[in-house]
Amino acid sequence: MKVISVLFFLYKVNKHWQVIAITTYVVVK
Repeated sequence: MKVISVLFFLYKVNKHWQVIAITTYVVVK
């Protein structure tokens, strides 16, 4: 799943859970 890959990538790069949460919210919305 590309979404999971993107989230994992952002997690690896930013190391901030808030970024993951915001990204997930935007994707879902």
